[in-house]
Amino acid sequence: MTTIDVLDKRLTDPESIVWDLPGLLTTRTAKYEAEFASIRAEIISVSNRLDKIERNQGMLQVDMRDLRNGVARFMVEFDQRMRALEAAVEKDRADNAARFDKIDATLAEILRRLPKA
Repeated sequence: MTTIDVLDKRLTDPESIVWDLPGLLTTRTAKYEAEFASIRAEIISVSNRLDKIERNQGMLQVDMRDLRNGVARFMVEFDQRMRALEAAVEKDRADNAARFDKIDATLAEILRRLPKA
């Protein structure tokens, strides 16, 4: 007997339909509940993943803010060091210019004292 024959027999016998209806409804309801539980578990899983992503994004934003602040502090300190170095170089240039002028004057004096050939 095929399933179609079984279904035909059930349709022809109203008592059988009435008698099987609670079992069919229970089976159908259990199937829907199982599918619903599966969907709910999947939604909870996705929700948990989204929560983790959100937390990681928050930590990434904090890290980026800390990095930005660190770079800003580094640049301020770097600018201060560069200004100090530039000032030291300018001071050395001025000192060296004075020394070179003194050396030039000494050489000119030495050349003036040498006998002319």
